[in-house]
Amino acid sequence: MNFSFSDIDIERLFEKPLWQMTGREFCALSHYAASQGGQKASSPVVRIAGIQALAEYLDCSESTIYDLRRRGVLNDAVIPSVGRKVVFDGEKARALAAGYKEGNFSNE
Repeated sequence: MNFSFSDIDIERLFEKPLWQMTGREFCALSHYAASQGGQKASSPVVRIAGIQALAEYLDCSESTIYDLRRRGVLNDAVIPSVGRKVVFDGEKARALAAGYKEGNFSNE
């Protein structure tokens, strides 16, 4: 079977909910995404549960993590979760901490 996706408006598909797409529209969108090969997909999130685990992951002390939390540096790295432990995106926390160390942080 040969499919021609040239008659499908890809921009319109970006606005259409997935559950309303036909198989042909979904395949066209998938084909479009695959053809954008030069762009890498985002890497999976490294979930770190707790201050102690994050300190080990970043190879620093727990007091450093508490200080970064108090200053708001790690706010964007917190992943919403249920329970008492704070869950962090490890790579985002690493990038934010490095940015803070280089002076690229303002708490505004």
